[in-house]
Amino acid sequence: MSPDEYLDAAAGRLRVDGADVSTLQMRGLTALVGYRSDFRWRWMATRLNLFTVLINVPSVTASELELFANEALDYAVSQKGKFRVFAT
Repeated sequence: MSPDEYLDAAAGRLRVDGADVSTLQMRGLTALVGYRSDFRWRWMATRLNLFTVLINVPSVTASELELFANEALDYAVSQKGKFRVFAT
């Protein structure tokens, strides 16, 4: 399976799981982003916002992986409140 085929398959799995799938530019590359929000009364009426971010690179080092993880986290934090949906 090629990296592009993997990203396509991952996008499909994210959609099946109920995520909205989009892309964004990250470090000059196109990243695949899946977003899903779950609300549960048993979680004390808490909403869980789940972001999945994937990017295709030929190889990676530990420092590059840490940088990517921090950038993905910064993106998720920057989206706080933009996807606010109230439970019915």
